[in-house]
Parts: sequence; C-alpha cells; structure tokens
Amino acid sequence: MISSLGVFIRNLKRLRRNINLGKGRTDPITNKPQRWKNMARIALGQSKMVSRPIAGLLHIIVYVGFIIINIELIEIIIDGVFGTHRIFSSIGFLYGVLIGLFEIFAVLVLIAVIIFWTRRNIVKIKRFFENKMKINLSISNFILIGILTIPFFILTSCHKEKDTIAIVTVLNSSENPVNGASVRLFYQDSTGLNTSLIDIQENTLNDGTVTFDFTDSYKEGQAGFAVLDIEVNGSFKGVIMIEEMKTNKKTVYL
Repeated sequence: MISSLGVFIRNLKRLRRNINLGKGRTDPITNKPQRWKNMARIALGQSKMVSRPIAGLLHIIVYVGFIIINIELIEIIIDGVFGTHRIFSSIGFLYGVLIGLFEIFAVLVLIAVIIFWTRRNIVKIKRFFENKMKINLSISNFILIGILTIPFFILTSCHKEKDTIAIVTVLNSSENPVNGASVRLFYQDSTGLNTSLIDIQENTLNDGTVTFDFTDSYKEGQAGFAVLDIEVNGSFKGVIMIEEMKTNKKTVYL
C-alpha cells in the first residue's frame, strides 16, 4: 500500500508538471465537446488499456474491480468509525447484488494480479524490460503485493450473515409431536421488575415444531445472543441458548 501510494504521488507530480507546461497560453480552448469526450474515453474509460487483448482484459478487471471494491471499503470505514452495522444495507435488493459483485471482483482481481506477477517475474515478457516500460522489479512487485492485500481483505470481511434461528420441538410423553401447543420464548429484566425484554409466542405445527427468527435482533460480534425461558401452554419447560448465526434447537416434553 505504501509503495502504491508513493507511485501515485510521483505520477501526480508528473501530471502537475505537464499541466504547468501549458501556462501562459492565451489561445482560446477550442472543440470542448471533443476534449470532454477524450477525457471520458481515455482517462475515465481507460481505452488505452485494451490495445493489447490479454493485458487489456486484466487491466480492466483490476480497474473496474477496484472501483466496485472501494464502495465496500467506504462502508467498512463508516461502520468502524460510527459503530453502525452494514449501513448501506437499507438499499435492499441492490445491496445483496453489490455484495455478490464485491466478492466476485475480489477473486478476479486476485487472479489478475497473480497473472501480472507471473508474466513479469516468471514468463518475463520482453517488452516489460524495454526502456519505455523499464521499472525496478522490486518496486513493481511491491505494488502488486500492495494491490493483493485489498481484495484479500474484502474476501475475509465480506461474508454473508447466516440467520439466527431457534426451533423448539414439543413432544408428549409418548414422544409424539404435539400440534397447536402454545410456545413462548421470553427473557425478563434481572432487576426483578418482571419487564419482558424479549417475549414472543407461536403455536407448533403438525410436526410439533415452532420456529423463531432472531436474525433482525442479532448484531455481529455478539457472543451468545441470549438465554431464553421456554413456556409451553403456560408451563415452564426449561431454557434455550440462542447463538448468533446458528440454528438453535431444543426439545421439550408435555
């Protein structure tokens, strides 16, 4: 990353120097539409990258990949600074699509950079060592390693959350499932005020099971989401521990 930043600053200085070469001109700027078109095509669209098919495709993958990946990096930074959790998730379905694209492009960028490194260090393509492209090999390798760290970071941080589920099965003394039993899961304030912080109730299905979904209540990083009391038809039947991103099961008897 540091080496990449150094190259960026050096190129920025070169760009500033080239711009300053145009100072002092009094001629009016002509053909502005074409100038804007060239800037969009060459600077933003990176059209020069496709002059060589293989290298062009790899460069496009890295270029587009980093634009998309940086969106996820922005979210990670915001969540870290403000203590939020996936702040962009409110956009709905599109967020799921973007998360999938992040991971796909992270893998593609990794593959592309590995191919770049192989072409430069193992295959040793001749044009890489010509004067116009000559660059210290160690510097180029540092840059490639720096690029590798970002998609690796994305792949290790952009995991999809699993649902946090509790399934209670109610059986009778003959171990047959009980249909229509009223199952209540609740957690009360330890101060003794008997104020229920979690209190939900559902009826069992034909197979004697009832499912409770706590995914919306879960916040990533919690250890042991909650220990809840179980009541069936008004009678206490034990407790169930709800662990994050797991399907937690408990069987009770009438």
